[in-house]
This record gives sequence, C-alpha cells and structure tokens, in this order.
Amino acid sequence: MSYFSDLFSPAHVPTNKFAIPNLFPSIDSGELASLVTTVDLEEIKASLFSIGGIKAPGRDGFPACFYQKHWNICANDIFKLVDQGFKECRIPDGLNSTLITLVPKVDNPTSMI
Repeated sequence: MSYFSDLFSPAHVPTNKFAIPNLFPSIDSGELASLVTTVDLEEIKASLFSIGGIKAPGRDGFPACFYQKHWNICANDIFKLVDQGFKECRIPDGLNSTLITLVPKVDNPTSMI
C-alpha cells in the first residue's frame, strides 16, 4: 500500500504539469480502427467455443459447454447481448460477475491449509 501512496504523493508529481509518464503502450492506428468495428456472429462463436467446456460457469450456473452444445438455439440471443454491449458500451449488471469454487486437491480434505 505504501508503494502506491509514495508513487502518487506530491514528491512524485512532475514539475511540468503537461508531463505525463509513459505508463501505457500506445495503440497504432490499425489496432485503434479494429476497436470500433462491428462484432459478427462467427467471432462470438469462436470466442465461446475457445472457452473450456466447464471452465467458466456463469451466475446462472450454466458452464460454457451448455451454450456450445445448444449454440443453434441460443446463438441469436447471445449475439444480441454482445452486440448491445459493444454498441451501448455497457453490459447488464452481474454479467461479468465471477463464481469462485474451491476444489480440493486431496481426498477427504479436513482443513483449508
């Protein structure tokens, strides 16, 4: 914590108010243009199918393999959701929430240590 307090303390503020430290890499014009292109159904499908089947269950409890197996039924709804997110720059509350599950690495665990 003290690292960040020191980093952003008045002692580290540049004397030239227009000097901005190069904290982030720049984006070239080609990459920048790709950020505003529309998303298509095949790109969304490729992303969904690149997720391990049971690696990322959503808040609804359905893992990616559910959506992969039933792609022909839910593709349009998924596309609308993703497209809306890109166009409106927001996603529904809770969509990006994560569930954390503790998976025991030993048979019959008796403690968290």
